[in-house]
Amino acid sequence: MKSIRFFPILFLLSDACIDRYEIPEQISGPRLVVDGMITNLPGPYTIELFISTDLNTNINNRVGVSRATVKIVDDLGNEETLTETSVGVYRTRPDGIRGTVGRKYHTVIFIGDKQYRSAPQEMLPSGTIENVNWSFRENAINQNDPGEPQDVLDVTIDSRGVDGAQNLFRWRWSSIHRVKTFPELRTREVGRPPVILPDPLPCSGYVPGPYGTIRKVDICTCCDCWVSEHGSRATISKNNTVSNTEFNGVFIARVPVDHWRFSVRYYMLIEQFSLSEEGYAFWKLIQSQQEGEGSLFQPNAIKVRGNIYPTDESDELVLGFFGVSAVTQKEIFIDRREVPSRIEIKSDTVKGSCLGQFRGSSNQKPIFW
Repeated sequence: MKSIRFFPILFLLSDACIDRYEIPEQISGPRLVVDGMITNLPGPYTIELFISTDLNTNINNRVGVSRATVKIVDDLGNEETLTETSVGVYRTRPDGIRGTVGRKYHTVIFIGDKQYRSAPQEMLPSGTIENVNWSFRENAINQNDPGEPQDVLDVTIDSRGVDGAQNLFRWRWSSIHRVKTFPELRTREVGRPPVILPDPLPCSGYVPGPYGTIRKVDICTCCDCWVSEHGSRATISKNNTVSNTEFNGVFIARVPVDHWRFSVRYYMLIEQFSLSEEGYAFWKLIQSQQEGEGSLFQPNAIKVRGNIYPTDESDELVLGFFGVSAVTQKEIFIDRREVPSRIEIKSDTVKGSCLGQFRGSSNQKPIFW
């Protein structure tokens, strides 16, 4: 995954507050948002362009910017013009430009007669992830409700920077787990008094048979799915200068332990991104805003500005960020038998498509599973 999902719509007060603070219209109007990055991993890389809605409206309402010219340029004059693959989404070729540690990169964007660009950033080394550790915590979520205990795994890492480098890092995680549903068991009611008849989904591979039976005619394409999840909070190194290269016990994620995630095993990918000084400053503001949610003293959302500027030196405010990062990755599998929790296997089955029941699900088995 090469693009960073950043939504510029930030909240100034919790929804639980009685009074809702409205950002002045002249500040909260629609803005151009640029969202993308280049790394040292193989492409393609993605840059998204869209217009944010008013900050007081639904954050999911956004309009992609089409027919723009988007380029990634390095400090040797090499450049690639990205291709618009869907509205507002621009990608490099899989065999196109690729980030190299020690080189500098920036983006140039043409929208109509307007030009925007980011300042060149050097791709710094990303260090190494030495260990991924997890610890089991009993009923860590619903502590006030012993009737519905929710155990968790807290995941931390030990990582190392590079001698002589700035060692400014950001971490993120993603995961995959397998789920199984039974769409062939779906039923429907017919008549009065109602009669329960089989009504298997077409994707189950079954069709209704005689006398209330079902008959297999094909393979099921919606019984087994692999569900992808990812962290939504920014995690960065605690200081912008370090006296050594060690980062021990960095908290990465809290994973709920349930029969869906740990029916078989749980896969997790942890990534360590190097950051330039401006990248670190940007993500530090994002982290501060997320940590301040619901607080009267949280950082002003308007100050979370990115690194994209109009070249005509106007005062137009552009949101988002074009990142330049080297990446180090570490993968782990956690087997269900390793988790000390008494995971309850539900007797009731989901009688629908796994593709429709779980957000982020796919019926394509990962090659590493």
